[in-house]
Amino acid sequence: MKIFLLFLILSLAVVHCDGRICSVSKEFQVKQPQVLSGTFKDPAQLPLPGLEVELLFNNKVIQQFRTDNDGHYDFGTVAPGKYRIRIKHGNEDFCAPKIKCNKQGCNVSAVLPVNPKNEIKVQLD
Repeated sequence: MKIFLLFLILSLAVVHCDGRICSVSKEFQVKQPQVLSGTFKDPAQLPLPGLEVELLFNNKVIQQFRTDNDGHYDFGTVAPGKYRIRIKHGNEDFCAPKIKCNKQGCNVSAVLPVNPKNEIKVQLD
């Protein structure tokens, strides 16, 4: 039983490090109250409507909704704290956004990268 649990934990770690689980952002810290809103787009700059978006605090969902027809989301004013954003979209086509924070606040990337596990590699000769 212990060997099975160790194998399971190592397997999950390998999958996570391999980049295949990318639906949850890295933790980011909001240092002062700020509005987190914007539009999510695919790499071709097209809006992503119907994208399920969750704001996590201590790994618990504190806000959840779907983007509108224009890919717009709005968490409203977010209190100081450490958060993550989780993206849910059917079969996990997209990864969570990259988020950068500084003294002025946090910026959420509008373009969501394609999940590497869903990429199709084409070789041209």
